[in-house]
Amino acid sequence: MAPELTGAYGQLLRRGRLIATTRELPELGPGVDRLELRLNGLDYESAQALWAALDKLYEPAPGFDHAWGRAQGHPLLLRQAHAGTMEANPYAAALATMAPDERQVAGVLALANVRLSTTTLARLLPEDRIRAAVRRLGGCLLIDVHADGTCALPELFREELRRTMTVEERTRIHAELVHLLPDAELDAVTKVCEISRYLGELDRFEEVGQILIVHGAELVRHGATRELLCTLEAIPKPRRSPMVKIMHARALGRLLDLHGAHQALAQLLDEGTEPRLEVLLGFAPIAMLTGRLVAAQHALTEVSRQPELAPWLRVRAQFAFGLVRTYQGHGDDGRASLRRAIEHAESREAQGVLLAAEAFCFWLDERLAEAAEPLRRASMLLQDSSPTMHGRLLAPAALAVVLGRLGRFAEAEPWLRQIEQLLARSSDARSRIIYKAVLASIDYDKGARAKALAGLTEIAEAAERSGDLLASLWARTYIARLVLTMGRRRQALAQLDEIATRAHAFGVVSGVQAVERSRLLDPVAQLRTPSAPDEPSTKTGAAVWSRCLEALRAARDGDSLKVIALLDENAPLTTGADYALDRALGHLARSVLARALGDGTLARSALADARREAQAGDADPDLLVELDEALGRLRIVTGDRAQLRESYSDIAVPGSVVLDGRSHELRVDEHIHSLRRQPMLRRILYALAARSGHVLSKEGVAGHLWNGRYDPMVHDNRLWANIRRLRLFLAGSGLNIEFADDGYRLTVTHNFVFVEPLE
Repeated sequence: MAPELTGAYGQLLRRGRLIATTRELPELGPGVDRLELRLNGLDYESAQALWAALDKLYEPAPGFDHAWGRAQGHPLLLRQAHAGTMEANPYAAALATMAPDERQVAGVLALANVRLSTTTLARLLPEDRIRAAVRRLGGCLLIDVHADGTCALPELFREELRRTMTVEERTRIHAELVHLLPDAELDAVTKVCEISRYLGELDRFEEVGQILIVHGAELVRHGATRELLCTLEAIPKPRRSPMVKIMHARALGRLLDLHGAHQALAQLLDEGTEPRLEVLLGFAPIAMLTGRLVAAQHALTEVSRQPELAPWLRVRAQFAFGLVRTYQGHGDDGRASLRRAIEHAESREAQGVLLAAEAFCFWLDERLAEAAEPLRRASMLLQDSSPTMHGRLLAPAALAVVLGRLGRFAEAEPWLRQIEQLLARSSDARSRIIYKAVLASIDYDKGARAKALAGLTEIAEAAERSGDLLASLWARTYIARLVLTMGRRRQALAQLDEIATRAHAFGVVSGVQAVERSRLLDPVAQLRTPSAPDEPSTKTGAAVWSRCLEALRAARDGDSLKVIALLDENAPLTTGADYALDRALGHLARSVLARALGDGTLARSALADARREAQAGDADPDLLVELDEALGRLRIVTGDRAQLRESYSDIAVPGSVVLDGRSHELRVDEHIHSLRRQPMLRRILYALAARSGHVLSKEGVAGHLWNGRYDPMVHDNRLWANIRRLRLFLAGSGLNIEFADDGYRLTVTHNFVFVEPLE
């Protein structure tokens, strides 16, 4: 239908509806209501459906695939192809009759990779001419004006127009785009990348470099580092300025290609590229992260000697220098340099950032008590948001991980939110990795083991891919710690060996030291050391683990009340799959306690429960055996208390009276009294010594001697005779047997030690 008729009918209708198609946009008068439905090109399946419908309406027609290739989903062109009336080049006539103004507007839209607004296009021509050109193009359906005021060409028409352009026409249009885009309503990333592309088409690469130098940091903040890198790499190498080369290397680093960044920056240093300071500032952190600590130290030392260094660049260098010295194993020196820098800092924010670095260096060395004061001061100074990258990201990240390690998670939250606000405005890959590392560290300290393990594994894998040695060493060390607490001891210790070897090879002494501290978390080693200070209750994983070990120690000492209290406190916190070993240790503590108290049946039952939980958690099969052995196989009675130990020498003091059931000897001072050839006497003595101070009935004594039912007529005389012989044997030892309550009681000296016979 002609557009004039469409418009006329639209104005005449009051209650009816008109459904019509037209190839041109109708111009309706004022006050006319209408709904415009704009259709994009059909997809392949929809085009097939249209073709099938036309087959039914008319008659089947061949050549759908050929028609699809030419029409690209345009329904009118598909209709023409089905009818056999589609021209070989449906846009040839339109291009041949296009006026100069129309071709200029269409040419700009054809070469632009983005939709341009009518406001932007208005700067091409005088207002009346641009409106007329857009109206005529729109009337012929050669331009689409979208609801947001932006314009675009149909893809087939765009391709045909680009194909027919001369080199001179392309050059002219690229120059027009360079002129138009600075004021276009486009986001910063698109604008910079598109202007750079058009300048490149014009062979004006030096201007591309200048634009990227000015706007590069903005692109990084918007998460467009890859676009920045691609645009930089489009500049031919011979035409890259020194600053462009430096920016290119830094972009590689931001995209986590640290090896590539280091190679490029090291080459620039070797070539004496100026400004050398910029090269050094880029090189130092990359060298540090890739484990080239000596090179990083030298670069930072040279930077710090520059008298005209901008204040924030100096803070950056001081921050990094403190870290480098700490990684080298000279944390005290690194923190001393940070304290000197804090004294001379020119702003509160600079002081806060450097104090955060000092607290972080204490965290690296795991000297948390000393981190508290710089942490407190940094928190006070950095409460307000900061304009620098160190103030917005690195300092809050450092404070969050230190607070997490101290179990002060509520205080860490504001710093996490500050980082999240930064990332909401930026998609920078390096910043996101740092944030993920902070979250993984806090999950580790909270005791969310499975979540922390997943996060740390992601960090370790990303670090390996990017060449970030320090992040890899850190993540893998904490993975090993988690694996240790989950019972996979062999895997963890082997991994720690690998980490130590690698850290030593690169001179990362702090990494070697972290490995040695990690070995102390081996549960077998921990049982042999004095109990550690109580962990904050907020650090669920560490607190549960500490209580498990303390329960095992208390069980070894026969302290049933303490064991029950510790395990009851752990019970509601150890329900997850990642706490299977903790539950196993709880059962092991009950088994050990039962052994200490002489209840073999209960000990075996609890040990079976422990093995079942350990197996469910994929713990090493021999771990519980080693822990059981570390607690001690000897049951030793002192006074009225029974304990388990590896050796009675752990308990006996000089001058002790020792009844050793293993060698069947009674040792008093320097004298040894053997019971090896007196089985009846030693059975009575061992039975009484196991419950010294308590009465053992005649039935109980007879049971130890004859393993049968007590019969006074049979056993009393024999029992009396053996008790008399035993009293004579004990004479002068300080031990004595008393008759009481129809039974017998062994009275002992305060320094008496009984070592039960081994089963």
